[in-house]
Amino acid sequence: MIELSPEETEKYKRGGREYLGKLAYDIHYSAPIVKGSNSIYKGRDVSKEYSEESMLAIKLWREANAGA
Repeated sequence: MIELSPEETEKYKRGGREYLGKLAYDIHYSAPIVKGSNSIYKGRDVSKEYSEESMLAIKLWREANAGA
């Protein structure tokens, strides 16, 4: 989970899920968690900061979509 830059946020607003798919691909193949990586996404991990909120959001989404 990374925080989007203002530019990435704007691209997401314009491109929606399609943009997020491309971004996820770019992040994955830049290997930001690999030691010595030069990824532009390195150091942008916010999963610890937002872990409780994200887990609650996932739980609520699953409950709301259980019968779908």
